[in-house]
Amino acid sequence: MNFKELLAKNNLRQRDLLKYPSFNRSMIGNWCSGYRRPTLESIVELSKCTGIGIEEIIYSLIETKKERKEIANAYRRWKKRIRNA
Repeated sequence: MNFKELLAKNNLRQRDLLKYPSFNRSMIGNWCSGYRRPTLESIVELSKCTGIGIEEIIYSLIETKKERKEIANAYRRWKKRIRNA
């Protein structure tokens, strides 16, 4: 499942995300097309705004198990860094 499919699964459209000031049309379009991926900060914000789990968002953005592991590890490091700040 890709990011666009994840939005559809959760009854969301790209334009639904535009009501949140953290996101713009270009960003969302790039994520849905797979051209770019959101930052970890954007993933957390997406989760807060939509109620979609962080892991579910991450899995929609990646294609291989190796990528999943790398991104999950980066997320854990980021979360630890935020807690210690």
